[in-house]
Amino acid sequence: MKPILFLAISLVACSPGWAADEKGAQTLEGTWNATLWQDNDRLILNPVDIDLVATITADAFTMNGGGRKKSSKYKLDTTKTPAQIDLVPETGAKKGKTLKGIYKLKGDVLVLCLNSSEGNRPTEFDPEKKRSFVVIEFKRAKK
Repeated sequence: MKPILFLAISLVACSPGWAADEKGAQTLEGTWNATLWQDNDRLILNPVDIDLVATITADAFTMNGGGRKKSSKYKLDTTKTPAQIDLVPETGAKKGKTLKGIYKLKGDVLVLCLNSSEGNRPTEFDPEKKRSFVVIEFKRAKK
């Protein structure tokens, strides 16, 4: 579990050629508490296991959990269905590598599906389709 958690904590998004999606970024801004983590159709994280929090600003994506905190930059493309996010870790083994993902936002619930390797972008929110796909669900923290 630790390598996967550390990978997620070190995610940073950026993709050459994409324009910043300001409206999409504004809707994601805030503090998010992880409520679910799945990898290869296996539940890895639930709220009892670890306190994992994402803080998203206009230009940073920070994951804090397991005693580690990693700040990231990200790019969104809301013109695609599902909406796309590209992540490039700033530190660790994946530093500088583009990790492709998709996301959906429904009310106060944010769901990310990420390819934890440099492979293809997921097309649906289903971790069992590829071993390297991770699904993380967050609930917006109350102010």
